[in-house]
Amino acid sequence: MPHFFGELHVAHPLLPSKEGFPNIFEIDYTIPGSQYPSYEDGDKTKYQDRGVAWHTDITFTDEPPKCSILNGVIIPFAGGDTMWSNQVAAFSALSEQMKNSLRGCHAIHDASEFAHSGINAVTKHPVVITHPETGEESLYVHQGFTRRITEFSKPESDVLLKFLFEHSTRYDFTVRYHWTQGDIAFSDNRVTQHAVVGDIGRAPRLVNRVTLKGTKPISSI
Repeated sequence: MPHFFGELHVAHPLLPSKEGFPNIFEIDYTIPGSQYPSYEDGDKTKYQDRGVAWHTDITFTDEPPKCSILNGVIIPFAGGDTMWSNQVAAFSALSEQMKNSLRGCHAIHDASEFAHSGINAVTKHPVVITHPETGEESLYVHQGFTRRITEFSKPESDVLLKFLFEHSTRYDFTVRYHWTQGDIAFSDNRVTQHAVVGDIGRAPRLVNRVTLKGTKPISSI
């Protein structure tokens, strides 16, 4: 389907779309077990009392979506904010030695634990990418799906990724948005991570998402 900002991506390669709308991913945080079996041990009767950890959407595919567009359908009176972290700023803040060590490296992005049989949910992307429009360098790892930096041993990679996950979501790189019903948020997945603050208790929260097709991330070197 054509879109002013680009072509629409499938709603989600692993999870069901909104009934009758194949490009809309309906995210209901009130009953997370319906879409995320790992939350609350898959018990659909429980309410999510925490948010969604820092991540970038669908990076376990070869061509992840370039942008996400969110619509706040049901918003709690308080809580449920979304935070975004600027990965250009995060990379820029690293030492030159660390930057040079990361340029040219690649990382495995893996969501196979959530995939149905026969669906490939593993791929490899550069650790540092170049934005195709601005030319800026950006970190491209996150705790949601990034599992290992292939140029390092597993113990070395584990330590390095732990540092990068913490560094890339420092508060000085982030913004925090408080929703009102009907709000639209538009984010560039190539240079951001995002997370949902888990302070809604038993309040309902429903957000619809569409994503725009992207291309293979471009290595910075």
